Amino acid sequence: MRIVICWPDISGYAAACWRALSACEGVELLVVAFSPRPEAHQNFGETVMAGLNYRLLGAAERDDAAAVRAIVAAHRPDAIVVPGWFHEPYRRLAGLAEFAQVKFIMTMDNPWKGTLRQRLARLTVGRYIDRMDAVLVAGERCWQFARHLKVPERKLIRGVYAFDLPSFQGVYEERMARGSWPRRFLFMGRYISVKGLDFLLPAYRQYRTLVSDPWPITFHGQGPLRASIAAEAGADERGFCQPSDQPAVMAEHGVFVLPSTFEPWGVALMEAMGAGLPAICTEAVGAGVELVRSYHNGLCVPACDSGALAVAFKWIHDHHARLPELGRHARQFASAHSAELWAERLLAMTLRWGLQRPGCESGAQLVDGG
Repeated sequence: MRIVICWPDISGYAAACWRALSACEGVELLVVAFSPRPEAHQNFGETVMAGLNYRLLGAAERDDAAAVRAIVAAHRPDAIVVPGWFHEPYRRLAGLAEFAQVKFIMTMDNPWKGTLRQRLARLTVGRYIDRMDAVLVAGERCWQFARHLKVPERKLIRGVYAFDLPSFQGVYEERMARGSWPRRFLFMGRYISVKGLDFLLPAYRQYRTLVSDPWPITFHGQGPLRASIAAEAGADERGFCQPSDQPAVMAEHGVFVLPSTFEPWGVALMEAMGAGLPAICTEAVGAGVELVRSYHNGLCVPACDSGALAVAFKWIHDHHARLPELGRHARQFASAHSAELWAERLLAMTLRWGLQRPGCESGAQLVDGG
C-alpha cells in the first residue's frame, strides 16, 4: 500500500507515528510537510525526520498547488492523508481526476464548540468532507463536530495524535529510583497566550504565598512571552527542548502543567503522562477529556481561572506522598496512545474499504494493566 501523508509542521510525535506506519510490512510511505517555520514557535530540526521518506516544502512551494500535486502524484498513492481543510493546495488534491480512485483520509482536531462558524461549516466544506473515505478525529469533542458535519460513524475513527511511548516508558522507574518524588512543576509548550501563561504565572505567584516552601517551576519552549517567564520568581526558563531530551527532563520533575485557554488536543500532556507524571490541565485541553481524571492521575481546572489553578498547585504540594500513585495511573491512561497503535488504527480503515491490509504488529507495551 502506497500512502502519502500531507502535513503542516513537522514534530517529534508526528515523526514517531510516521515511522511506526512506515515500519508496517507492505507500506510505502511518503510524508509531505512544511519546512520548519519561525512563526510556528517550534524549533524542531529536520533530524526528527530521520529514517523517513519525506519531502519538505519551502515557503513558496507549500502554497503552489501544482507543485504539491506533482510531488504527491509521483508516489502513485493508494491513499492520501490530508490535514482537515485549512491548506488549499492539500485540499485541492481530493478534487483531481487523477486521484479519483485514491482513498482519502482526513484528520481533524477541531473540538465542537457550537459556534456560528461551526454550525455553518457544512455549507462551506460539505462536498469536500463527503469525498473523504475516512476521518481520523482527536477524541470525543472532535467526534461530535465531525458528526455535526454529517460524517457517518462508519467513516470515523478516534486517534489523530499519538506519541513515542517506548521513549518515555522507563521514566517513571527512573523517577522512583531517585528515592523521593521530585518537588518541581513542569510546563512544556509554546510561550504564547493561548497556552494559558497569562493565567499560569499569576496562579504560580499566588501559590507561592500559600505555602512556606514553594516548589520551583521549569519552563521549556519558545515564543514571545519568554521575558515574562524568565522574570518570574521561582521560574526556571530553559528554552526549547528537543524530543530526544524530553524523557530526561521529565524524569527530573514531579508534575506537568498545561493551563491552555484553547487546546484542541495537547500532545505534551500525553507525553508527560506517558512518562508517569501527574498532570494539571484546564477543561479547555482536549486530551484532558480522554486522559485526566481528577484526584486519580491529576487535576482538571476551569480555563482562565488563576485562583483555581493556584488551588491545584497547593493540592499537589500538600499531597506529595500520593504523587507516585497518581503518576502510575497517568501512565496507564497514556499507554493507549502509542505511535504503534496509531498506525494500527490508520491501517484498520483498509479493512472497511475491502483492501488487503498490510501487516503491522503493534509494539505498544501495556503497563500496570493499562
